[in-house]
Amino acid sequence: MAFLAALSSDTGVPLFSRTKGDLPQLPFPVIGALNSVHLFATQHSATLASTLSEDAKVVWRVYHDKIMLILVAGEEGSTDIHFQNMMDFMFNAMVSVTGLDSLVDSKNSERLKRDARLSFSLIDTLLFGTELLGPLTYAVDICATSETSLLEPVLNEFAEAAETQFACVLIMGRVAAATQGWWDLAPYDSVILSILCSHHPQSSCQDIPVYLPDASPNTPHRLLSLKVIEGFTVALLCEAQPTLEDVRDQLLPSIWSGHMDMVHRCLRSSTRNLPPHVPLEPSLLG
Repeated sequence: MAFLAALSSDTGVPLFSRTKGDLPQLPFPVIGALNSVHLFATQHSATLASTLSEDAKVVWRVYHDKIMLILVAGEEGSTDIHFQNMMDFMFNAMVSVTGLDSLVDSKNSERLKRDARLSFSLIDTLLFGTELLGPLTYAVDICATSETSLLEPVLNEFAEAAETQFACVLIMGRVAAATQGWWDLAPYDSVILSILCSHHPQSSCQDIPVYLPDASPNTPHRLLSLKVIEGFTVALLCEAQPTLEDVRDQLLPSIWSGHMDMVHRCLRSSTRNLPPHVPLEPSLLG
């Protein structure tokens, strides 16, 4: 169970709250009190990072002296580092949707609330947890397959045709192959992009405006994700061109249609997530 509240740190105005599990919404006076405790500590040159009650942990995190996140979570044995890392991902999820300047420079609380709503689904995914471990490990999830050496030339051809240095193949949400530009992305950027690509499983293709929290927090890019078949997705980071229609109708079939046997072999190895020739310790349970 967890409760997340976001406030404007300079005014104390609540921006939004999200809840996981059966934990009730905290009333505004309680949120205000938690903010006041943190403010009191700050004014006395102290840093209040977290505290414990009888049945919960409270963690504070302030970003750019503008946005405060307060997380109230049940005592589940998780460390402060885990909670702080999760809150960092949640803030960066907000940045990826609205841009950093829109968050930290806005003087209008109502506009800030509207902008923050755009990131709710991504924040909820992080709060509720996913099958991906990236937000926990601070590293993008990968799928190790023996087909990687065959995937990479096809992906590089696809990226070159789309005139981008940033492309990857995702198998069940995990990166199986990527261009060097994609591998060079910071963990916040690559993990959030992987989640966004898997965010709407019912969609066969998406064109999503996205800010890269580390590499490009104020200049949006376009994230194109396209399903070759169910479970096998190719993703591109582009600027204004090419259009989604051009990639979907021309580049995708012309480059990937001749490699469907390889695509199916990659999917068959995804349940194991390791190449068949890699032995596992017999005592491993799963």
